Amino acid sequence: MAEYITEVNQDYSIDIPTEVRDRLTLEPGDKLIMRFDNAEEHLVVGKLPMDAIEKAREIDDALGREIPIKENRIR
Repeated sequence: MAEYITEVNQDYSIDIPTEVRDRLTLEPGDKLIMRFDNAEEHLVVGKLPMDAIEKAREIDDALGREIPIKENRIR
């Protein structure tokens, strides 16, 4: 498994390594989902598939918040 290290900027943003951006084929406006394990020691980041306009609108209201995901729907 590949691992990448990035530093948190002064404004709390992070720069995504080029290798990660290319591997996930990220485009401006794409959404990322971050999942923490139960101990909150490990973080998994993935590109959220945007295969439906309805799903994209549903996600936009949840940006930056912790959200429970159940049955592929955001509540």
